[in-house]
Amino acid sequence: MSTMTLSGLVWIVSNHRLVFGGYYDPTGASWFNILSLTVHSVIFLGLLYKYLEWSAFWNMSMVISFMDEQTGIEAFGMSDYYGKHCKKTGFQLMLGFFVFGNVLRLPCLYAGLCTGSVAGVLITCIVIMMVSLSNLVKWVAFLVYFQYCKQQTMEKKLDDQEQNKNVKFDAT
Repeated sequence: MSTMTLSGLVWIVSNHRLVFGGYYDPTGASWFNILSLTVHSVIFLGLLYKYLEWSAFWNMSMVISFMDEQTGIEAFGMSDYYGKHCKKTGFQLMLGFFVFGNVLRLPCLYAGLCTGSVAGVLITCIVIMMVSLSNLVKWVAFLVYFQYCKQQTMEKKLDDQEQNKNVKFDAT
């Protein structure tokens, strides 16, 4: 699912570039080409930011569905509720795993160049094992992140109670 979402992100940006910008000619770097490249870079970074933010939300809702036995809409609601207080941490966590996961997938490009050889098959097997290991590390990190967000939310509630503010408690 994450690979398909990332492929969709790249597809959207490349289609936008082809439809609105034509092709990029590095020999004739005019102001229009530089402006077009800047606009498309900003669009890509905006889409990447939303992708990472939504990935953190989605992964935490998956962890909630396993840990708290909440399913469906309840898990998404709890993920939104707990994630309010630590969105920056979730974004940084997903950014780290995004970079780490793509660096691990780079040897696949090399394996594609070695088609038909034993080295290509060996590199592909190693990459699959490393990506599986990184997914395990990601889930452990999200278990810790979930506990951290839960603790932050409880501390916020206690601080609000000490200041005699109205506190909205969940029914869960």
